[in-house]
Amino acid sequence: IDITFHNSSDEGFFSRLSNYGGLFCAKILFECKNFTSDVANPEYDQMTGRFNNRESTIGYIVCRGIEDKMKALKSCKDFVTNGRGYVFILIDEDIIDLLNAVTSDNRDTIIDGILQKKMTELVSSN
Repeated sequence: IDITFHNSSDEGFFSRLSNYGGLFCAKILFECKNFTSDVANPEYDQMTGRFNNRESTIGYIVCRGIEDKMKALKSCKDFVTNGRGYVFILIDEDIIDLLNAVTSDNRDTIIDGILQKKMTELVSSN
């Protein structure tokens, strides 16, 4: 794991994570990959192998891009379905959107919306 954040949020997206089926997230884990190709099983396994019920069951894989976004989303949904945790993928485009939000007057609302959209995609049934 490249970056670990301690979740001390009392409002916004990270404060609401426990609302998703007992999701445990004292820490938010980030694994950074300088990949231009799709994330594969070893990268997912590296992330989910770090999950535990004492520290976190949520993590982000940050990479340059994803060619088959539907396949990547399906893989992430499978982890949720199988009780292995919540894995999100952030690509360059997402990072740029988050960075642009930092300079906005509505920064917290915009960032919250971007992250919530990722969660909604992950937990939706379609």
